[in-house]
Amino acid sequence: MLRLRRRGALLAPLAAVAAAAMLAGTALAGGWATATIDGGSPPAPNAGEKTTIGFTLLQHGVTPISWEQVTLTGSNTETGESVTAQARPQGKTGHYIVEVTFPSAGTWTWRLQTRDLLMETSTFPPMTVRATGAAAAGSGSSAAAPTGVDPVLALAGLLLAFLAGAFLGSFRGDRRAEAPVAAAERLATH
Repeated sequence: MLRLRRRGALLAPLAAVAAAAMLAGTALAGGWATATIDGGSPPAPNAGEKTTIGFTLLQHGVTPISWEQVTLTGSNTETGESVTAQARPQGKTGHYIVEVTFPSAGTWTWRLQTRDLLMETSTFPPMTVRATGAAAAGSGSSAAAPTGVDPVLALAGLLLAFLAGAFLGSFRGDRRAEAPVAAAERLATH
């Protein structure tokens, strides 16, 4: 009887982990997109001036879509200032523009985030925002390199860690409950 309870205590967390894995797989299956910046890299903006960044959004890296909500978020690595701007479809299907004003000069990290789709590459090379009136300079490499942690995957990881903790905690709880029973059984046999 005691072993059946232990197996039940073990099966419940295992079933929860399996269900979470299946739900995560279902949620992420087919729901991804890529963004390609117009010209391969964004313009070199001036601090305090509105700049426009164009990009193409492709579901599964192939099909242009214009129904997704896309947000640009950026952060100045020196000052910690941040900006957020909503992109909007413009022109042919799949093409978006985002108008953003970076308030200060310096190096800005930035990413595109989508509401419904998981972005395969969402973080782009840092951009240098020039002080107002500074001479134009190239923006550097045009190759996109993912550097951030995707929030959906981070949440799935936290959920799995919580479930694993609950699973391991069930072992600890069983031992405490069994200790008095085992001691009583030993006393009864002696």
